[in-house]
Amino acid sequence: MIKKIYSLLIVLSLFGASCGKHMQKSQISQKPTQEPISQIQVPSPPVIIYKTRGNYLENVPVGLSSDKRNIVSYPDKNDVKNGGQFLYPDKLASGFLFDNLGITAESGFLKITYTEYSRLEKTPSNTELIKLIADDNPFTEMYRCPRQLPKDKMIDELNTRIMNNTLEERCNKIK
Repeated sequence: MIKKIYSLLIVLSLFGASCGKHMQKSQISQKPTQEPISQIQVPSPPVIIYKTRGNYLENVPVGLSSDKRNIVSYPDKNDVKNGGQFLYPDKLASGFLFDNLGITAESGFLKITYTEYSRLEKTPSNTELIKLIADDNPFTEMYRCPRQLPKDKMIDELNTRIMNNTLEERCNKIK
């Protein structure tokens, strides 16, 4: 028992000795000053603008596989709204639309509207949704643009570029 107490005292004294060392200011490494987190800029996802063959402004978009046989992504029925407002695309000049929900070149549109979709009792299954596809190849044009401005200013800039035929100076044509 006495050996255990001595062993414990030795361990504690060694621990206390290692914690008791004070470092001189010259021994402390100086880290470069970092920006406060609130000032760090995180890249935003790109803006997708597009034109469609038909009027799908109020129809729910879904992500399709490259062969158009399967739905690979779709919104939950509660995801088609934000703050009580439907996430319809914003209208731009010359029939272009500014995506607000996550359109890709492989997206298609359902036969049902955002309103109808949001009122469903539950989000439909993939099997149910595949039967509701209205158009699996709806896009006539699509561009990916860097998001470097607040949305309202971005819309203004895109409209100007569309009207001046300078869209490809800022955006990459996807389709």
